[in-house]
Amino acid sequence: MGTARYALERGAEKSLEISFDGPIWKNTQIRLDGELVGSFPDKKAFAAGAAFPLPDGSVLHAQFAHRMPVLLRDGVPVPGSATDPVQTLRTACGILYAIAGSNVALGLIAWGFEWEYLRTMSYGPVSIAVGLVLFVLGLLAQRRSVVALIAAIGVASLHMAFVVLCGFVAGVMVTEDTFLLRWAALMLEYMSVPLGFLGGGIFALIPLGRAVGAIRQLKKG
Repeated sequence: MGTARYALERGAEKSLEISFDGPIWKNTQIRLDGELVGSFPDKKAFAAGAAFPLPDGSVLHAQFAHRMPVLLRDGVPVPGSATDPVQTLRTACGILYAIAGSNVALGLIAWGFEWEYLRTMSYGPVSIAVGLVLFVLGLLAQRRSVVALIAAIGVASLHMAFVVLCGFVAGVMVTEDTFLLRWAALMLEYMSVPLGFLGGGIFALIPLGRAVGAIRQLKKG
């Protein structure tokens, strides 16, 4: 059984509890201070969503979306839930720091150990500089700077594209004198890591884009 707890108001006690059976969200129950306020028999019903009255007269709308519960109390996101702008921004900054750290770490490995494969994909001084820039932009974004977050998305996107381009060029240089099948095999070898980074990077950019709207929402309210 899984359990997630939330506070109805930021900084308050986490009195709202969602429990469910297994990884497929069966028999989901929503309790407030231990009292049952609503339930869903399965994930399909949870995805459809429902509204439940709370003892204080407010209404809790619960729905499964974005791979986690979306909880609204009188139309306002419950702190820590999927659409909570504070949680959205916190997640985005964590992703930025992870991207920054991986760029610096891979750059140091490529530079310090003279790993030619990583160096052909621009890992070294360039990736270290990119990582440091992303770290600074992450700090500014954490302070709710929309400009910094948009700049971070741009820097990360350009660096990902550059890594893929470097991998492709390196593959072409190695395989230019080989037969077709050998060429395809070597290109697959050289491009597997860059394309993997690209796929992971695109997946990571989605929550970063959501965080732009989250910052604007926080500044409004």
